This record gives sequence, C-alpha cells and structure tokens, in this order.
Amino acid sequence: MDISRSECIYTACYCEENIWKLCKKVCDFSDAALIESCWVIFLSNSERCVPIFKQMKAPRPDHPVF
Repeated sequence: MDISRSECIYTACYCEENIWKLCKKVCDFSDAALIESCWVIFLSNSERCVPIFKQMKAPRPDHPVF
C-alpha cells in the first residue's frame, strides 16, 4: 500500500490527531490482515511531556520539540 504525503490530512501542532487520521486512511485502504498487524504507540510520562527530536517544528534538527 502506498500513501503519499499529499493524500494525508495534516494539521500543525496536532500530533495525535494527525496519527489518528493516518490510521484511518490506512484502515480505509487496507485489508483486515494488514490492519491487524499494525500498532500505534503514544509515549508519555507523569509530566505528560516527551521530547521528540527531528520534528519539523524544531528550531534545529538536533533540538527536541516539547
């Protein structure tokens, strides 16, 4: 299955919603066997913030986005 970036819905600063929309697109265009082998994991901690490196919103590629 090939999904191009231009086919996906993207909203800046809404990571979880973007993943939800991507998963929905995969479900819409895939068979059940592929869907059952897919996983999505959201990382968090007690402070509810996780540094994620190399994001487009980072000031530099080696800086995290909080």
